Amino acid sequence: AMKFGRFIQWGIYSIPAGVWDGQQIEKLGEQIQRHARIPHNEYAALAGQFNPVNFDADAIAALAKKAGMRYIVLTAKHHDGFCMFESAHTDFDIIDATPYKKDILKRLAEACRKHGVKLGVYYSTPDWRFNGPHPEVNPHDGKISVFSKVSKANEDYQVAQLKEIMTNYGDIVELFFDMGEPTPAQSERFADAVRDLQPGCMINGRVMNNQGDFITMPDNHMPDVPLTELPWESPGTVYHTWGYKAWGKGAPREEQVPNQIQKLVTIAARGGNFLLNIGPMSDGSVVQYEQDVINGIAEWTGKYGESVFGTGVTPFAHVKWGE
Repeated sequence: AMKFGRFIQWGIYSIPAGVWDGQQIEKLGEQIQRHARIPHNEYAALAGQFNPVNFDADAIAALAKKAGMRYIVLTAKHHDGFCMFESAHTDFDIIDATPYKKDILKRLAEACRKHGVKLGVYYSTPDWRFNGPHPEVNPHDGKISVFSKVSKANEDYQVAQLKEIMTNYGDIVELFFDMGEPTPAQSERFADAVRDLQPGCMINGRVMNNQGDFITMPDNHMPDVPLTELPWESPGTVYHTWGYKAWGKGAPREEQVPNQIQKLVTIAARGGNFLLNIGPMSDGSVVQYEQDVINGIAEWTGKYGESVFGTGVTPFAHVKWGE
């Protein structure tokens, strides 16, 4: 277990930053297209404004390393279908659709190699862009579904993109699939596309249908007792969103830092990996608050990191005093 990693949930949803038509949109910032019911082409047009000139892959990798994070997972493609990497199979990507025209995944891969941090990739099974202006809707709320079925055309497209990701960016340590309702055959095909090219890449359980190598806990959740039968990872946030929201607010730093350290200690002691998220702004810069929290964790791991990184799983099911 690598114990500690950095999640980066970032895409064109960082432009509206949780606000649409002057309204603060509740729920997850990275799903603003769904929650604000933004029309298909209005949302896609955001890509033309995406120009993250302040993105500093080097600084992000260096700070992750300093905090004891062993790997970084980037959202290569989120539910909105926008690709943060160069893909020959769509124009809805960072190279073709934005003024920025640089491959974010490639820049991060290079920075990770330089700083000795491993690279992981998040890849969403639902793809609202691919499914056109009339994607599957959730009957409960009438919004675009995050649990949509995968058409044959979309399945082929995803496999083609997975092959690009597994070929063009060096070693990938983890493929983090998310949501959707693939059939067992589709899940197997997605997993095979990864394993055929990089047998050492771990695949998370959200590839569905028992095709993964490890369990992804529900967001911000950890088991009550040590879990050693299967490897697992717990993705976590510093506030109630993954993608950047301009009006998102976390607990004061002096509360947040010990809270996240406690999560790291607990997850590591119980046998898992803690994947802690940042959601950069649309210009590429990391929110100062998130930067401060990571620096606070780095101060602690600098002094006491051995108690986490130099240890195994706790032999105790539950004790009152800690881990």
